[in-house]
Amino acid sequence: MTATRTLPPGPRLPGLAQTALLFRDPVGFLGSCRRRYGPVFRVHLVGFPHYVYVADPQLAREVYAADRTVGRAGEGRHDFLAPLVGENSLLVTEDEQWLRHRKLLGPVFHRKHVDGYAEEIAAIAGREIERWPLEEPFELRPRMQEITLEVILRLVFGIADGERLERFRELLPRLLEATGALLLWLLPPSLWASEKGQRRLRRFPNPLRSFLETREQVDELIYEEIARRRSELDDSRRDVLSMLLRARDDEGRGMSDIELRDELITLLEAGHETTATGLAWAFERLLRNRDALERLVAEVDDGGSEYLDAVVRETLRARPVVLDTPRLLDGPLEIGGYVIPEGWYVAPAIPSVQLDRSVGPEPEDFRPERFLDEPPRDAWIPFGGGKRHCVGSHLALLEMRVVIAEVVRRLRLDAVRAAPERQRVHHVTLVPSKGTRVMASPRDLMPLRHHAESTSAPAAQAARIHFDRWAGAYGRSRLLVSLQQKALTELRLGAADRVLDVACGTGALIAEVAHRVERAAGLDLSSGMLQIARSRLLPDAGPGRLVNIEFRLGSSDALPFADGEFTALVCTTALHHFPEPQRSVDELARVLAPGGRVVIGDACRDSPPAKLLDPLFRRFEAGHVGLQRKRDIEAMLTRAGLRVTTSRHLWLGVYALVAAERPGSQPPGAAQ
Repeated sequence: MTATRTLPPGPRLPGLAQTALLFRDPVGFLGSCRRRYGPVFRVHLVGFPHYVYVADPQLAREVYAADRTVGRAGEGRHDFLAPLVGENSLLVTEDEQWLRHRKLLGPVFHRKHVDGYAEEIAAIAGREIERWPLEEPFELRPRMQEITLEVILRLVFGIADGERLERFRELLPRLLEATGALLLWLLPPSLWASEKGQRRLRRFPNPLRSFLETREQVDELIYEEIARRRSELDDSRRDVLSMLLRARDDEGRGMSDIELRDELITLLEAGHETTATGLAWAFERLLRNRDALERLVAEVDDGGSEYLDAVVRETLRARPVVLDTPRLLDGPLEIGGYVIPEGWYVAPAIPSVQLDRSVGPEPEDFRPERFLDEPPRDAWIPFGGGKRHCVGSHLALLEMRVVIAEVVRRLRLDAVRAAPERQRVHHVTLVPSKGTRVMASPRDLMPLRHHAESTSAPAAQAARIHFDRWAGAYGRSRLLVSLQQKALTELRLGAADRVLDVACGTGALIAEVAHRVERAAGLDLSSGMLQIARSRLLPDAGPGRLVNIEFRLGSSDALPFADGEFTALVCTTALHHFPEPQRSVDELARVLAPGGRVVIGDACRDSPPAKLLDPLFRRFEAGHVGLQRKRDIEAMLTRAGLRVTTSRHLWLGVYALVAAERPGSQPPGAAQ
């Protein structure tokens, strides 16, 4: 293409404003620029006044091809990264120095060698997963960081001694955290990287001083390890450091101590946080796409790996960990009809490139199937491209496959909140805004396939977790007790009734009716609620024990009961949590005997005060799906084949109470 214009268009906002927008919503900012200015646009960022993004797969290839002409990836990163990773790092070098290190590192990270790490990675992941909390919310990303750090310590650094492992485990996370200090990235390195600048910084507490002191402690440990390993070379060792100690270039030279140190720190900086973040994103996506999760679990259980690999690749496409991979130009570059001058930065905007329409229908959706038939190639660049393609990509992909498989073999994970977690900038990566909040349960408590069928939306998972946490206080709510009493009045129970309370909570209604009916059953999605209910109403022994009570863990849209098993059903203050309310009402009708009665009570949106509840619930109550109108509840009961008998509002239209019955004769002894 012949260039017709010199510079591409871009936002006219001040550099500080553009930088703030990029950090606040990186994917949204780049996407809006792509829509407004086209596939080539310039931005003004603090510290990088001359920056051009390309947001098209073909143009991204052209940027990477410029590595052989005017693109300087190492020089573009040198000033900011060299103080962190060292002057000899593969990330900041160019030409012969870069090529020499790439040739030395290449065999170490070759696919055939890396694949041999699979069993060790699985063992590391298994030990860490065993330490995860059960039945309580936690952030997954820090747990994944513990796994990836252990992989680096054992397989990259090759450390097995317990005492040395503990020293590294203590210091390396501190170094990584200090590396992410905002001041470190905002201040030009010329102000602090020199010896004179560092002496000034050490005079008072500040983030840069903490970084410098931690870096010195880590360097001391690394040089001690290098010296120890040089003194006891072992040709049988397969860890990265041992192989680099044995590696020789074309002239028979090995790496010096400082070269080894710089590459080890590079592997730590580039391979620890990025892989852990990729793993966190994988589960953030899977837990909000239950069909994909179910298919993955089935394949892993059967010993397969094709879909697992597709999940990994689709994760890195839909949620790339790195925002861009810039090149500093040492000559003009013609691209997309523009000429970018020497001294400017040019970078593929990775999220925008990977959301290009060329990846297939609905590029924003998470669809691992994209990678099973005709995988997108030009629009898949999570590890960069060209000759500077990430040398550790095979290890990262293997690590993600192995760790994901180990997790789904051992645990069932649920999302704490139904809403997707947004992408935010942390250090140099795009991380889940909440760290991928999950709750873990042993898989043997409920087969995942049944669980996926009975809780088809993430909202149900979020509701379960929400009520697990609220279980201790739930039974003390006078408001809930009052609503349950009104529902019982509508049911008109008799001695022969078999009662089911759907979303029974801690069993207060069951305790109320158990003495006067034939059978009282409670069902709830929350194991925390049921644990309290069972402890109160099902003691192991004693004269007051009730034998007609039972509690089941399950979901309203797949009731674990036979057709017509109950003569009376009640469901209060729960309908707004049901992902598919009509499906749940159909299930209520299915288990209701002919002549049986059902009462549904829930907050509704029929009056002006009630309409305020919906946005409040969405914001403050996890798992909230939406409030119904009273007439909507009536219509759902009618569609399920039931006849509405009474329907009324409570509390100025804020609450609806609707009763219905199934046509047919009631059993003898049941209430008429």
